[in-house]
Amino acid sequence: MGIAILQKKLKALGYKNMSIKNSNVILLYMPKSERNSTYVKLGKQLSGWMDTSFKVKTRISSAGAFRTEDDYLIGVKPDQSKTLNTDEQETLQGIYIACKLSKPTTDYNIEDLRHASKNYVNSKFTIDDLYEKAGGGWATSSIKTANKIAGRYRGKYYVQQRSNSKFVTNISNAAKVLVRQSGWTIGLDKWNPADVWLVKKQYLDHDFKQYTDIIELNHFLFERFEKDEIIGVSLKAIGTSATAKVFNDGTKQTNYEYKSFDLGKVFSNALNGTVYYKGGSLVIRNFGRPESVSGEINGKFAQGGKVGAGPFFKLITKIDANFKTETHQEINLAYQKEPEPIFKKLYEGMQKFQKEFIEYDKFRQKIKDKGNEINYIISKYQVLDVITSIDKMNKKQKNKLITSVLGYASSELEISSIFLKVS
Repeated sequence: MGIAILQKKLKALGYKNMSIKNSNVILLYMPKSERNSTYVKLGKQLSGWMDTSFKVKTRISSAGAFRTEDDYLIGVKPDQSKTLNTDEQETLQGIYIACKLSKPTTDYNIEDLRHASKNYVNSKFTIDDLYEKAGGGWATSSIKTANKIAGRYRGKYYVQQRSNSKFVTNISNAAKVLVRQSGWTIGLDKWNPADVWLVKKQYLDHDFKQYTDIIELNHFLFERFEKDEIIGVSLKAIGTSATAKVFNDGTKQTNYEYKSFDLGKVFSNALNGTVYYKGGSLVIRNFGRPESVSGEINGKFAQGGKVGAGPFFKLITKIDANFKTETHQEINLAYQKEPEPIFKKLYEGMQKFQKEFIEYDKFRQKIKDKGNEINYIISKYQVLDVITSIDKMNKKQKNKLITSVLGYASSELEISSIFLKVS
């Protein structure tokens, strides 16, 4: 079977939006939420199997591709023209939630959804804006989310989504001021990552300006959450089944145990440093361009989460007041002006923390010969400053830093407020 014949066969099966990538790869374009179900459908319609090899995941799709018995590959890519943006995703799920809570017997027909959208949801979007665009994948995910929430809560709630909600505007404006006054410089999603708020009618016009500090506001939200009156909900696309978990409810935060660090298997090869803790690791490096480092989490907790340079450095400074590193612009400028002090700093750091038996001149030349020379210089420079600070900390401080970084990644800081995550 030639690639053109396979394309014709896929069209006959109802696939309309596709392109031939090369002589053995066809790409189908679907809403992202329908990618997995499309692969399942292909398995029933064609003879073949899912190829999830690293090569295929890298070249075609992170989920892999369907390989036909004739050795052609069919990849499913997101159709950007039909993909819901973030506000639309959150609104759609909010409408389904409002529909189920206001009418527990609903089968999510369009009339029930329209009634909920009109009467119980504050957003710039309506169900008629979203229903066709969303497709079956997001509808299925939204039903699972709504059913899960309806298993915890009863009665009518007004679903608030930031695109057109006075409630969200008022609580966000108050929280911004109080978080800043508390000495933290963080995005509001690290205070509370709610995508929608479920609110009883009497609190829609609540005066959030009355609170004088973030702890007082958090206490109010905790009490209302406990009484099922105001619930901040963080939403994710649902796969096989939905889970619901409450965060920042006053139970003891997990404390993580620091273990060790390294500066790459070979210092002069790797631009990263890695901090290991019980249950995972934190990789510190810049990612793909000359910029400041970020921390990327590998472990069961906040897997794949990143902490940018600004928040990361501030978390370190809260423990080590003497911590300092230059910006990536300052490092780049200094290196272009006079590289020798930079090379010496890196070489001395290597000798101190992770001996590599290479002479200084060879080390220097090895760095200059790199294709990502300035990327390496910036990353390793900041990594050394971070590791130097961590090395000076006592065990308790090291544990506190790891706990703070992981807490930041999952919105569980000491100033974060209670929320429900459905995923």
